[in-house]
Amino acid sequence: MTRGLLDDLTAEELAAAERIRPFLTRGARVAFGDGAGAPIGLGRPLAYAAREIGGVQLLLGWSFQLPLPLDHAAFPDVRAIVGGYGLRRQFGPGVHYLPVRLSAVPALLHSVLRPDVLVCGLRPGPRGLTFGSEVAWMQAAADAGAHVVAEVNHGLPAAAGDEPLPLAQVTVVTETDRPPLTLALPATAPAVEVIGRRVAEFAQPGVHVQFGPGGVGDAALRALRVPVHVDSGIIGDAVIDLEMKRAK
Repeated sequence: MTRGLLDDLTAEELAAAERIRPFLTRGARVAFGDGAGAPIGLGRPLAYAAREIGGVQLLLGWSFQLPLPLDHAAFPDVRAIVGGYGLRRQFGPGVHYLPVRLSAVPALLHSVLRPDVLVCGLRPGPRGLTFGSEVAWMQAAADAGAHVVAEVNHGLPAAAGDEPLPLAQVTVVTETDRPPLTLALPATAPAVEVIGRRVAEFAQPGVHVQFGPGGVGDAALRALRVPVHVDSGIIGDAVIDLEMKRAK
């Protein structure tokens, strides 16, 4: 099914695949960066190069959209540490979700899930190349010794600080100027709004609210009428709207 998608690469994608190929070996594990800064320009080149090598293992994080073709000939073993919207219908033979706490992921990346290569998006910082819109588990992968194969994206925000990755650890495959990926949330159903209001009624001024992205979480934050602290690894527009209301 995906083979046709890998047989029509552009000249630029084929050149990127040739630059990625030297870092792949049969049995190697490749981690592919996730979130809004995912290096989608390297998705098809990576799959193409992996198919040529064969037997490459793939590790995925949180995917807004399917970041690359999950060709079984390229990736006979695919593992995801976060389900993600883009992987919702992909789980099955050869594609597995690992039900682990995010806090446990760094330890796994230093042991049984240690990647040989991290393919990710980076941005130019004042002192070198840095992660952009998110760091998440990718820093742990780099700290575990994975070689970083990068799409340098000048359109990524400087949300992750300015600590650069070691120059010797990074190979830049391509450059682009593309805004971060966005995720359009579906219209909120009336029942979700009711649930959000009921949840908001439990909030007392100054409490800590654990927030997760999604319809109910957004509805609950929109319904809040008291000041709260928000604890979350990921924030959405509802958190920004809440902060703007507080600033007024």
